[in-house]
Amino acid sequence: MTAEQLPMYLLAAGHDEVSTALARDLWRGFDKPVGSYGGHECVHEPAGTLFTYHFPLAFYPFQRVRDLDGRDWWANAREASLASRAWCADQAGRWKTFAGGLWGPAAGLGPGGYVVNGARPALREPHADGTVPPVSLFGALPLAPAEVAPALRVLRDEHPGAWNEWGATDGVNLEGDEPWYAEPRYGLNKGATALLGAAALGSTLVWDAFSRHPWIARGADKLGFTPA
Repeated sequence: MTAEQLPMYLLAAGHDEVSTALARDLWRGFDKPVGSYGGHECVHEPAGTLFTYHFPLAFYPFQRVRDLDGRDWWANAREASLASRAWCADQAGRWKTFAGGLWGPAAGLGPGGYVVNGARPALREPHADGTVPPVSLFGALPLAPAEVAPALRVLRDEHPGAWNEWGATDGVNLEGDEPWYAEPRYGLNKGATALLGAAALGSTLVWDAFSRHPWIARGADKLGFTPA
């Protein structure tokens, strides 16, 4: 299915014992449903959970290539992010978190434990409990800085409890009488925040190093990626 595993196809394709035909069959073999919300069309993940679009971009510069079917996965992630933002805005009457200016439901820790939240487009009605993981906003920052900045300012200015020496918490929920902030800080989210935050500030270090590695370059060639 369409999810966060896109770089794994590059890793598999780069293996000497994986043929070009097999690499391309694998790439073409995962489901790529197309949907839209709020005028934003994208190949989407089944549950509409936002991190799945962002995490691949932390490592590989998908904005520099088109896949063998001509897809722009960077633009796809931007459209998915903006669709999520539009869906959250339309749900503001139901969820105080969204009414408070935060958006980007995804998988993570909520007040009731681990939860897989999502937004449209999705294959089913998105699950929601009003929790937003801030990594959704940091992940979308290089894709849509103008649209993300207001929510990050809300997080900074109105939620001091969401921050500590490790950065932002990994869950914010405003549905109760008092704001809820996840206590754990997950390295997975901190890594994505650091890499995509750096990318938003103009750093290409990780993209350049990862894409130029012979294994990855060989995989991209087998998969038929072409320069944008």
